[in-house]
Amino acid sequence: MAPSGLSPRLLAEVLFAAFLILASAALLFVATDLPAMSALLPVAMLVALIVLCAVLIVAQTIRRDSLKTLPVEKVGRVIGGFAAIFVYAIAVDVVGFYTATLIGLPVTAWIFGFRKPIGLLAGTAIFVGAIYVIFSLGMSQRFPAEIWFN
Repeated sequence: MAPSGLSPRLLAEVLFAAFLILASAALLFVATDLPAMSALLPVAMLVALIVLCAVLIVAQTIRRDSLKTLPVEKVGRVIGGFAAIFVYAIAVDVVGFYTATLIGLPVTAWIFGFRKPIGLLAGTAIFVGAIYVIFSLGMSQRFPAEIWFN
């Protein structure tokens, strides 16, 4: 048992959520310097991430007594989460937003245990399609250029 009263698994989740809150808050300052329309999606996503991580921390703290007997998850998932975020951020700059998302979203979901190919394809298509319709067509916002269309 960790000194905080949380199991090692829950402690890892709480620490990961706390790190994401700090990183999101730091990136929020950068995003607010963007033009208003360009900042809309990053600010909304960062605020949502902060809120969801705060809810996770509160929920895990409240439920800690009932979850003490759960087995410790593999540390690889936490490291994999950080690595996926890092690789995706670099890929967006190198190959473009849509290509990085079309590859990164299903690969990350597969790594974290979602193994239904139809669900992966449908979820990826719906997510990327919605982003394209809302931001490219509806708001005329440009994402990082695709490597294929330069």
